[in-house]
Amino acid sequence: MSDQNNVQNSVNIVIHGQQYPISANGDEAYIREVAAYVDDRMSKLKDKAPSNTLVRLAVLAALNITDELFTLRKDNKSLIKRLEEKTTRMSNNLEEALVDNS
Repeated sequence: MSDQNNVQNSVNIVIHGQQYPISANGDEAYIREVAAYVDDRMSKLKDKAPSNTLVRLAVLAALNITDELFTLRKDNKSLIKRLEEKTTRMSNNLEEALVDNS
């Protein structure tokens, strides 16, 4: 889990009917929110393919969540690049305007 508060918490969570004791940095509510997200993803996969085993559901959920992460990282990089380009253009325009007014 992330370094949300740098406070070690022990939390019992339930994912797909299985209880897991988790010791992690961060707020208990955050840990539960993350667990609920994983549980929801596994439940949705189970609804689509009820014959999948728990391990298969966990792997498929991990792949889906990782795909989301990678997509968001790519989108974030694209947004940062666009922001940097616009900032550079604005800075150049401002410099030109200041030179023209001198």
